[in-house]
Amino acid sequence: VHGALTPEQEKDIARIKRSARHLLSLINDILNYAKLGTGQLDIRLAPVAVNDALHDLQEIIGAQVLAKGRQLKRSPCDAAVIADPDKLQQILLNLTMNAIKFTAMGNIEVSCDADEALVRMVVRDTGVGIGSEHLEQIFEPFIQVHRSLTNVNHEGTGLGLALRRDLAAPDEKGSSRDWR
Repeated sequence: VHGALTPEQEKDIARIKRSARHLLSLINDILNYAKLGTGQLDIRLAPVAVNDALHDLQEIIGAQVLAKGRQLKRSPCDAAVIADPDKLQQILLNLTMNAIKFTAMGNIEVSCDADEALVRMVVRDTGVGIGSEHLEQIFEPFIQVHRSLTNVNHEGTGLGLALRRDLAAPDEKGSSRDWR
């Protein structure tokens, strides 16, 4: 309507869009965490082909991985799972975005191991890692152990891993289970 954007305006618009997506993600995390805690989160189970989920993940974050000078390696997996496709994508996206955030050098790998009873999806990176003394903390809401371990400002609420853990194994009512 107002004509073509200048390159500077395009950069500003892209930054505004990124910020809006980030803010929406934070709000959704908080809302989903509240719903999960009360058993009100809507979970719709369906068969999901793991290869399709991993392909979609690569489509969503491929540009961010390349922008950081990394490569996302994806191993093929012919397994299928019964899951909520959107919640599965949220889990994979959160874990992979954390890997991108904390991997200064090296690559990120997403793989799958399946047998008759279990499908295990793994996100590996060569980032700073999580010390064993912090493993109990990382799944607690609003905890971000890496703020003190890196000199990079990592935005977020500290809800990502707590929410994704609970999304991975809700009880029959949609509430989180006690993981050990």
